[in-house]
Amino acid sequence: MANLALLGLGKVGLPLAAHFAAIGHTVVGVDTNPKLIEMLHAGADPLPWEPGTSLADRRGIVFTTDLRLALDGVDAAVIIVPTPQMGDRLDDSVVEKAVREVWEHDREIRVCIASTLDPRSAWLLNNHRIAYTPVMIRLGHVREDLRNATLFLLGVYGGKDLVKWARDIWYPEGYSPTDLVHEVFANPTTIAVAKLAINATLSSRIAWANDVAERAQSFGADPAVVLKTIGLDPRIGAAFLRKGWGPSGPCLPRDMDVWCSVKGLGLAEIMLATHKVSNRQILDRVERFVRGLGIGAPKVLILGATYNPGAMDVTESLGLAIFRIAVARGWQPHLMDPALLFFGQALLQEIGERRSDHRYAQEYVTEWADAVILTTPWPEFRALDFGTKPMLDLTWEQA
Repeated sequence: MANLALLGLGKVGLPLAAHFAAIGHTVVGVDTNPKLIEMLHAGADPLPWEPGTSLADRRGIVFTTDLRLALDGVDAAVIIVPTPQMGDRLDDSVVEKAVREVWEHDREIRVCIASTLDPRSAWLLNNHRIAYTPVMIRLGHVREDLRNATLFLLGVYGGKDLVKWARDIWYPEGYSPTDLVHEVFANPTTIAVAKLAINATLSSRIAWANDVAERAQSFGADPAVVLKTIGLDPRIGAAFLRKGWGPSGPCLPRDMDVWCSVKGLGLAEIMLATHKVSNRQILDRVERFVRGLGIGAPKVLILGATYNPGAMDVTESLGLAIFRIAVARGWQPHLMDPALLFFGQALLQEIGERRSDHRYAQEYVTEWADAVILTTPWPEFRALDFGTKPMLDLTWEQA
């Protein structure tokens, strides 16, 4: 087992720290956000909808803002910090800053990068003391996906000893995930391209499903049955083969844009355009539903801002898109989500802070709303009594 410093305690970093501790490593978690560290010291859970991040799950982990303290005596530094889209590529500046700070403390510390990197991140990907191991997870299911991993990607330029070292961090002796069936070892650039290609492929499957559904309807066929039948073919599978809103969240839309920035045969660009068309169709459906109420400035309750239950992210989500359309059309929208109060002030100011907590949802359904649009399948919303209230259920439109 190893002594690890884990840099970055966000939506993936915190559950990753808990996972490493659970499989036997000694973990010091580092983050630059002092309020987050205070919450963790106080026993609070900053990710209440991410299973496996409670106080009991974090037992034995030390949390600090002091990187030098965290690096004393460690065997490795694992970096899991954001790489947001910047123009046509991923911005790796925070990752590079973290690596440089580690090596300013001790040049001998080996580094494992778990963040998604742009294949053009030459300094990071061509370094013989860095192992690149991008995580394959879903927000809201991070520890589940780590435990039940089916694919492990490892990119190194440092030879077999670095491969063994990196693998021992993720899969130490005596531990193996439930379903690990594929391990891919290659140079880091190849792994970076593979990770982007995986997410671009997932996005393309949604676009293809929308195209299939549109053509099935033109034939007079049931698109749901057609898509289900396609997914039953073992050569294809059902994952992400569903009609509806395009990819949401912090990874898939970003990675698809970056993928399309590199010259190819043009298919990915067609899929990206297909997402825009299908998303517009869904928003047109919403507008027809609201116009059908026959009310000048209807009160529209939108239930769901996050793109998936537990994901705690609203990037390009259906609920937020509908809210913005409602504002532009002069409706009176109100957006509710169990995770909404955990988002930043900018979003809360945009949507209005009045009673956005889901605990008031039944009151808003019964006494305030002229119509309800259900966009995220939170269990809290499934328990509501909608009575005869006009409702549009779009939860099947989400990934």
